[in-house]
Amino acid sequence: ALFLILFPSSSISEQAHQAVTVQYHAPPIFEPTMRSIVWTNLAFGALNILPGLPLDGGHILRASLSGVVSRRLSGMIAAWSGVIIGIAAIVVGFKVRNLWMVPIGVSIAASAWASRRGNQ
Repeated sequence: ALFLILFPSSSISEQAHQAVTVQYHAPPIFEPTMRSIVWTNLAFGALNILPGLPLDGGHILRASLSGVVSRRLSGMIAAWSGVIIGIAAIVVGFKVRNLWMVPIGVSIAASAWASRRGNQ
């Protein structure tokens, strides 16, 4: 169903649509809303996997690096990466005039800064 929402005009989508029997069809007015929800979810997932604390990707980075360097140093690297990602989100938010990215970037940067201080 997700594939049908993201790629409604592809031949694979048509084949999948024919293979699946749908009992309920939502009114067409809901399609743009559902598509927007799907893309927003994918965007949050992509943001969350970035390698900087406090994001999940930052925890993965810290765990991956702790086998090579000390846990303290791997925490510092992941925290600084989070600070950089947060600042980049703030800058990009102002550049593209997406004001939702600014508080998200501030939150990421502030949490990463607090995590950095906790690793000292």
